[in-house]
Amino acid sequence: MKAYKLFRKMKDGDGYAYAPLFIDATLRLKLGETHQCKTDLEKKGFARRVGWHGCFICFAPHLSLHPKNGAERVWVEVETSGWMKTYDRPESQGGKWFTCEAITLLRELTPEQVKQVIESY
Repeated sequence: MKAYKLFRKMKDGDGYAYAPLFIDATLRLKLGETHQCKTDLEKKGFARRVGWHGCFICFAPHLSLHPKNGAERVWVEVETSGWMKTYDRPESQGGKWFTCEAITLLRELTPEQVKQVIESY
């Protein structure tokens, strides 16, 4: 199933890589790669929810696209696979989102594409 995940965009050699925002933040992923979730990750201050976290639309108002640390955050369209669990959260936290077993990074979305995804939902 196609879905969306917010990543930090990182310079990586001759191109770019994408890093999770908080949990396992040193991991670097490339477009076209498939990654299984890790089951042994924990971070103080975060609820333990195994799996890749993502959204059904590009909407996570509680997460800034331009954090104070200067990191570049971008939405990436992903393909999910394996098991999936959904979570109903307040709209202020993006509404419904999910965790899943594996993701394949398909493409980085431009701001215009993000807007189109939100409007088509």
